[in-house]
Amino acid sequence: MVCDIPFVFLNTKKTAERCRFDAAHELGHLVMHCHGAPQGQEAEKEANAFASAFLMPRRSVLANAPRSATLKSLISHKNTGMCLLPHLTIGFTRST
Repeated sequence: MVCDIPFVFLNTKKTAERCRFDAAHELGHLVMHCHGAPQGQEAEKEANAFASAFLMPRRSVLANAPRSATLKSLISHKNTGMCLLPHLTIGFTRST
């Protein structure tokens, strides 16, 4: 931060879904870690959890999710605007 003004730089060559997740992740750092709170892996896990909850609130996802989540049903929800698939795949790839 310069003069208490936060700056976030995002890689715009990533997919739109990934850019949204990255922006929400960085917002999580600004909201939760601006006063020197957790650092390292703990801070990253917290920022990932913040981004996930921010982009896909549990109540909304459960209310709109198909009853039987198959790949086909997730893809069909993506085509109707309920874009679950990219966010779910980000969650799987980031959960190490």
